[in-house]
Amino acid sequence: MNLGHRGRVGALLAAVLLPLLLAPDLASARPPMETNQIVDGNGVPMGTAENPLNVVGGGSGGTVTANQGTAGSAPWPVTWGSGLTVGVSSSVLPTGAATAAKQPAFGAAGSPASDVVSIQGVLGGTPQNVAVQDALIPVGSPFSGSAVGTLYTLDTTGYQSIANALTGTFSASVTYESSNDGTNWAIQVGNIIGSAGASSPAGIDSTAVTRVFPVTGRFFRARISAYTSGAVTATPVLRSAPNPTQGVFVGGGAIGLNAGTNTVGGTFGATSAATGGVATIARLPSSANSANLTQVKSGIGRLYKVVACNTTTTHARIKFYNALSANVTVGTTAPFLTRPLPAAPAAGGLNCSTFDMADIGWSFSTGISFALVTGAADNDATAVAAGAITDVSVEVQ
Repeated sequence: MNLGHRGRVGALLAAVLLPLLLAPDLASARPPMETNQIVDGNGVPMGTAENPLNVVGGGSGGTVTANQGTAGSAPWPVTWGSGLTVGVSSSVLPTGAATAAKQPAFGAAGSPASDVVSIQGVLGGTPQNVAVQDALIPVGSPFSGSAVGTLYTLDTTGYQSIANALTGTFSASVTYESSNDGTNWAIQVGNIIGSAGASSPAGIDSTAVTRVFPVTGRFFRARISAYTSGAVTATPVLRSAPNPTQGVFVGGGAIGLNAGTNTVGGTFGATSAATGGVATIARLPSSANSANLTQVKSGIGRLYKVVACNTTTTHARIKFYNALSANVTVGTTAPFLTRPLPAAPAAGGLNCSTFDMADIGWSFSTGISFALVTGAADNDATAVAAGAITDVSVEVQ
């Protein structure tokens, strides 16, 4: 082989390749790329200050894959377009008491909201003054009825008197009663209030009238009895003021006096050997096995005090009628007043009840009669046992 020929070939290769080897590398002009570096269509790395990455929010349903960065690398700037909707699958907002992040929803009176704002007190703090409304018309008023039954029942807690206006055209009796437990009721006497003052205290009305009653128990009710026809309407008002005290009004007419000797100018309560005090006392030492219907007085009268003792373990009642005994049928005639006689602690024991009407008394316009039965209903006529009720004393005038 001719070495001169080899030398010419090497010189030719060197002349062709050497310029290429000495020319600058075009790829070296690009910045170095890190692992997983994103580049654009020109091969320039994206996510740098010179070539930021812009991400535009699109419609829902797309999948976003988080960018895996390396320590010290520049963050990717992200630009969101308009109309971006963000759905929250869970929230760290607090529940329960109201905070700046959660405002309570206040409900209407009588319908508390799910979030209740309460006043929290501390020992020694300033008390909150809560005043009872001076004149409260109960919810549901006026109350109407066209049959025997209760017109209304009111909780009188916090009030001192009740004004009741009875209106309508009817043939019935309306009885007013008070109770501490809502089960055992006693007749409640009120005064008619008019321009001429107070008059005719009574606990039963059969015509349209307005009365004011003192609060003597927690509950007060008006009920219809002896109904025949018409519609009874009652409009009660609970008052924080006490039962008004009225003076005596004397008009321009004459003042009627009862027949007999009358003392004018005397002091109320003054007595003599012949007048004053309780005029009649009806006694029943021991009951018979019957309703023991007894007439105490004929004509107008006033009941002041009742004493009776129960010797059995069965409750009984003493019922008073505004009528002569001849006109009373126990179980049919409506009682004017009923008083409970609670049972004795044990058989053969003694449980005495006293009902004292003080100086006012209960007014009876026709007569005063009473009966002894075991049931509370007006139409009950169940007789008491012999000797069940003893020491009955009824004081009238």
